[in-house]
This record gives sequence, structure tokens and C-alpha cells, in this order.
Amino acid sequence: MRKKILLNIIFISFSCFLKSQTWSPVGTGTIINSPISALYNDTINDLLYVGCYNTPLIAKWDGTNWNTVGFYGLFPTVVRCITEYQGDIYAGGEFNWADGITVSNIARWNGVYWDSLQGGVDNRVISMVVFNNELYVAGNFNNANGNPVSKIAKWDGNNWSSVGYGFNGGINVLKIYNGELFAGGDFTTAGGQPAYYIAKWDGNSWSAVGSGLSTPVYSMVIYNNKLYMSYGSNTAIWDETYLTAWNNGGEMDNNILCMLVLNNDLYYGGHFIVAGGDTVNRIAKLNQQGWSPLGSGMNDGVFSMAIYKNELYAGGWFTMSGNDSVNYIAKYNLPVQSVENSISQKETFYIFPNPISKSELLYIHYANPDFVYFDIYNSIGKSVKSLVNNYIINNSSEISVSVKNLPVGIYFVIVQNHNKVLTKKIIIN
Repeated sequence: MRKKILLNIIFISFSCFLKSQTWSPVGTGTIINSPISALYNDTINDLLYVGCYNTPLIAKWDGTNWNTVGFYGLFPTVVRCITEYQGDIYAGGEFNWADGITVSNIARWNGVYWDSLQGGVDNRVISMVVFNNELYVAGNFNNANGNPVSKIAKWDGNNWSSVGYGFNGGINVLKIYNGELFAGGDFTTAGGQPAYYIAKWDGNSWSAVGSGLSTPVYSMVIYNNKLYMSYGSNTAIWDETYLTAWNNGGEMDNNILCMLVLNNDLYYGGHFIVAGGDTVNRIAKLNQQGWSPLGSGMNDGVFSMAIYKNELYAGGWFTMSGNDSVNYIAKYNLPVQSVENSISQKETFYIFPNPISKSELLYIHYANPDFVYFDIYNSIGKSVKSLVNNYIINNSSEISVSVKNLPVGIYFVIVQNHNKVLTKKIIIN
């Protein structure tokens, strides 16, 4: 009976795992026919906005159909960011024309027509965020409506104004964290002070974040109440006191361009092929169980990600996921609630390290010591290491197990205490 219960859990776990690993195209037709550089989930109107590269187009997706925003779009080149402010949709990038109206790298859509923001800015807009009821706009520009601003400015709905002394290099991303505005990019000074690729604004002045980083910052996200930032192929963490490099499971082999958090998982997109030693093809997920590929990944770079209607959307230069055509945008079928989360885990169950190499010991920790059985099953439900006879925890909370004789792959560790069964996935590489 016990074995039957364990095999059923393994089957359900692995079935959910396989089911989740699929990308699918978004709608039909040819409205999206060029690389995607921006995605934005408009939660007010329940629409997904899409900005394109080298095509005068902003499109919106309602979950069933595609529609264009306006008649002729934004011309001539790139939409790099989209956001909502005061009920209007704002688009920033590199363009000077919107449905026949002269604009300058930024425009707003009121639901009926496009409009300019006074004189706009004199170079590309890369990131926008609403902070203290004003729209902060950043990129590579030096003027807003003819006034000097040095890579960043703010818009109150009617007028532009500067944000401190500014930067000596371009800004790639803005993010709000614990009441302060963070800017990451290709700069070494902020507000006239040294700040290597990352700086923060407290509402009055710019300051450095720790000792800075070694290469430009491309993306930022809040994860586990800390600010994560990508720089090159690496990740760093700011916890309000220290800025530290982070290497959980291994760095990527190429640049990280975007990050996103969903259900305690951290998603990465970019140009990388490998993450944590595994081939993931430009998009991957990281959590306590380690790195996971998302299906077959993509055949070219992932520039932007968004959550829309509880599905993960990715946009970029790619046209294929494995053997499936996805035409620059795809959605990922997120797994149903996993067995790990659906079973009561009042008796906390930890496994580390994960992923694990064959030369390491696997440590299994159970926070409520009692008479407990452990088993390790492979992905087809076969027991490969029975711990029933060899390891029984009784008044102890941790054991170590060798995995050197197990082939590389995906496994499931099962713990059973009385009538309760818990499971965790591990990766041996």
C-alpha cells in the first residue's frame, strides 16, 4: 500500500512537471511580424500591450484577439517600454511620429488617439515607472522639452522637470524598492557622485548602492523582500545594507535582459543558453529546487516577460520554441498546483544542495523528528534508493545520502511519516 501511494505521487508530480513544460503561440494572423521589445499587463483594462522593434506598431491582446493601438502606430523604429499613468497608456522608445502627430521618443494613448508630451525627450526612452504620483522616464536622452535633464526626467501629467543632477551614462531600468527609486544602467556617476551602474533616489538626491557593480545593469526585480539585479550574465542582491553578488546554482553564460517573479519562482530571460550547468535556451526558472528549463526554451533572445491572465508571456527575437513556431511572442502553460504545495507540510522538509553534483552528499532535513521513511524515485517512478532499512530518522532531524551512483537526471525524494506523504524534486547533474 505504501509503495502504491508513493508511486501515485511520483506519477502525479512528474505528469504535472511534463505538462507545464510547453510554450504556445499567441493568437493567429500576422499582426505581430517583427521582434518584440516590450510587454505590459494593463490590469485596469485587462489587456496585454506589446511593443515591437523596427515596426511602427503597438498592439493589444485581450486573451482571444489582437488589435492595433491607433491606426498607423509609432514610427519609425522601436518601442522599448510601456506603462500606465493617470489612466493613459504611455509608450517610450525611439520614434518621432504617432498616427500623424509629431512626438519625440515618448507618447501617450488616451483610448482614442495618441498625443505628445510637450517637446518629449531628445533621445531614446528605455524605462518608465510611476513614483510619488509622477511618471519617471529614463534612457539615453539629455533634454526634456528643451531643458537639460541628463538621462532621467519626471512628468506630472502636464510638465517635465529634472531629477537631481542626473547621470553620465544611459539608464536601462527603473525599479521602486522600499520607498526609494533605483536606477540601473551604463553609468559610473549619479548626481555628480560615483555610482557604478546602480544608484538610488530618496526623493531629494542620488546616492550609490553599496560599492556598485562591475558591468551595466539591465533588469531589476523584488524577490524574497530583496532587490535582485542582473548585470551581464550575473545577479546581485541589495538588502538595504549590503550589495552582494549571488551565485545560486551557477551563473548564466550570456547576458540576462529581464527578470520576473511569480509564485515564489524567479524567472530569467535573455541571451544565455546555459543556467546552473543546464541547457535552458534563453529562458529559465529558479527556486528552492534549483534551475529548471521552460520547455524547449527559445531559438533567439528573450527581451521582455509579463504575467497576463495567470500565464507567463515572453517576447523577443525568437521565432521557434523547439519545433513549434511562436513568432516573437509565446505564452507558457504554467503548471497546476504541484503535489509539493498541495500536501500539508507542517513538518518542514528541506533538501540541499539542489541541484546537486554526483560528488556531493545530499542532506535531507525534517524539522519534526520522528519515525520517518525516505525513498528516492526516478522520473518514471522506479525506486532507486530505498532508505527504509538504511536510514530511519528517530529523534534526529538530518541525514546525508550519497548520490554518486545515480545517473544525471530528475528525481523525487519522498518522506512518509505515519499517514502523511511529502515529496520534493531534485536534480542531479
